[in-house]
Amino acid sequence: MGSKRILLALTGFAGIAAASAGAPVGSADIVQLSVSGGTEVPRLNDWNISVRTTDCSNPVWFLDDGVLISDKPVTPKETGYPDCSTTAQNTAVIAWHPKTPGTHHIVVQQRDSAGNVTSSMSQDYNVTVIPCAVTGSAASVLCHLPSGSS
Repeated sequence: MGSKRILLALTGFAGIAAASAGAPVGSADIVQLSVSGGTEVPRLNDWNISVRTTDCSNPVWFLDDGVLISDKPVTPKETGYPDCSTTAQNTAVIAWHPKTPGTHHIVVQQRDSAGNVTSSMSQDYNVTVIPCAVTGSAASVLCHLPSGSS
């Protein structure tokens, strides 16, 4: 009877050890997501999506309604410095040009080299005015027309 208890105890410990081995270890995280633009200078250029993170080892991917905003990730860097810091002052910023008005679900993800998400954050952002990209004098004139003008 004693050997059955020992076997049960060993089986239980083995199960706990296996579960613990697969559990994620506490890691650095995305700590802030912000969207700026659109209201400061309506209808001009791109807006910015900014992320603050405690992890510089993994690049940040930006998604708008599940679609990648860029085909390349942004590597976070310490604000004002060319390298990473262990503080939460590391930022990654991307220009964003929403194509439709309405609510956009913005998701930012840090992914490791295998493509696994190590940290993420999301925020809904309501686009009321579509920004236009100013690339020349004609575009500039069209961009400044009031809504409804042709």
